[in-house]
Amino acid sequence: MSELRVCRLCEIRERLTGNISEYVNRYLEEIREEDSASEECYVSRLEVCASCSRCHEAMCTACGCYVELRAAVKDRDCPYHRWR
Repeated sequence: MSELRVCRLCEIRERLTGNISEYVNRYLEEIREEDSASEECYVSRLEVCASCSRCHEAMCTACGCYVELRAAVKDRDCPYHRWR
């Protein structure tokens, strides 16, 4: 029997006491400066994700990540190598 896959965004919504934007803002604020992507890199990554057919409601359907969070961290990359 195959395992049921859960949407990570839905899972986050269920666990949050506030809204998603509060969670995203809190996460972004907590990234250490040395681990944070530059603003130029962050914006560029988000533009690539926004134009990708695998991006749906700011979530990557390929890996399940919330793209705004992945793009903000310097050492993260796209699972389809569209950005690094």
